[in-house]
Amino acid sequence: MRWNHKLDQSDATPKYEQIVNFVAGAIERGQLKAGERIPSSAELAKKLGINNSTVVRAFRELEQQGLITSQVGKGSFVAGRNGHTVPVRESRQAQAPAATPEIQRSLGRMRLSYINGMNQLAAIPSPEGTLDIAGGVPSPDSVDKKWFAALVSKSLALDPMKVFGYAHLGLAELRAAIAKRLNSQGYSVSERNIIITSGSQEALTLVANWSREEGRTVFVETPSYIGIPLAFLNLGNRVEGLAQDQNGSILSGLSEVSRAPRSLVYVCPDFHNPTGRTMSANVRDELGRFAARNDNIVVVDDIFRDMRFKGKDIPSLYDSLPSGKRILVGSFSKSFIPGMRVGFLVVEQPMLDTFAQMKRYFNLGGAVPSQIVMTAALENGYEQHLDRMRVIYRERCNAMCASLQETMPEGVTFTRPEGSFQLWVRMPQGYSSIIVYLKALQRGVRISPGPHHDIDGRFQNCFRLGYTKVDPDEIRKGVGVLGEIVRETIDAGPQALSATGLALGEFNS
Repeated sequence: MRWNHKLDQSDATPKYEQIVNFVAGAIERGQLKAGERIPSSAELAKKLGINNSTVVRAFRELEQQGLITSQVGKGSFVAGRNGHTVPVRESRQAQAPAATPEIQRSLGRMRLSYINGMNQLAAIPSPEGTLDIAGGVPSPDSVDKKWFAALVSKSLALDPMKVFGYAHLGLAELRAAIAKRLNSQGYSVSERNIIITSGSQEALTLVANWSREEGRTVFVETPSYIGIPLAFLNLGNRVEGLAQDQNGSILSGLSEVSRAPRSLVYVCPDFHNPTGRTMSANVRDELGRFAARNDNIVVVDDIFRDMRFKGKDIPSLYDSLPSGKRILVGSFSKSFIPGMRVGFLVVEQPMLDTFAQMKRYFNLGGAVPSQIVMTAALENGYEQHLDRMRVIYRERCNAMCASLQETMPEGVTFTRPEGSFQLWVRMPQGYSSIIVYLKALQRGVRISPGPHHDIDGRFQNCFRLGYTKVDPDEIRKGVGVLGEIVRETIDAGPQALSATGLALGEFNS
């Protein structure tokens, strides 16, 4: 592997931790193989332009996580199973067979079967009283109920017969209000390019239908919310994972994208689901330059962007991309009320006319009452609602991070998001989040295992946690139970895992 990684100077993550994240990600993606030699701390410090002590600290952390081993006089090597080095043998990388239509269809069916199985596993009923810290939806506590009730009654009473008609592309008033708000945040958007959808999932389904007709290969950053690749796979798209490194960057995978004659790239740059990471400004700029050079359409999923409760906003990725090669997905399901099902697409020519026709005949337009209420909210009180929500979620995120820091054993790391709902926990290699998930469920805590966030079942040693649905005391209780389970799992030692993420043999509680 080429060691040409550059540290992100704009990232608040400590430099030693960026190195740890980079190496761990390279091992997880298979870019670093068991037994492969790692540059010495002095060599790596020189390449990165940092102090040798910073690299030494990173190597020490990697050793504690069981990812590398050091041999006196020989150097540091990627650890094999159980932390032992594997003799290095010269080998030639196996070439994948040509991706014929038959192979593509077979792989698509395999992935759909796997995803459906994981969805069933993740939907196992919870015992009564289970603390759900799996993440995914906003808290009812974040909405001022009196304000919302008054908003609904007043907005619908003004012109009750307005709900009688269709709004094929969405109410003109709502499209104008969304354009006004986006432009006030630094976007460059015309209301003519906005299509109202029933949440972001319908928006992505329209994109998936269009990309299939265009014959584009779809690259979805991974890990991801599994509903994203599923939307494309269900409509017959060819879908490939685009590995996200520990700093939220997908740049290392763009060479694969460039080899696809026509492609569509999906990214969630702000408070990514499931990791909570935010793509840096440098990566956004580079992705914009890449899109300008290639026949790519980049889908920017900005559904979490309003939910920053720490740090400073980074300019939207959407405006870093060339006109005509970008699609913006937005929604109020995460930042406001999921059941209203109000989302939107921003689509430019030459794609706009096709999308408008698809939407018109897809469902003749979204629910007008929800759009009337959403318009009223944007005009009266939405910004105050966001302020209320941010205070609540910041407190709960802080409680979860503090609890993880206190209860998780050495070698377990986690992201520290500056907004949104969720964070990502990584155990050392060789430990299964499926086992942790099943044991936690038996003890009254629900999490989201890592393989549920990848079309090929990777990230076995990771899991997603959410902090929005439960209060700080419940968070501390749930993370405390989870910490005990993770400690027990690690104390038992790494195991040979099957494709399901279970140890080879019967699962024992």
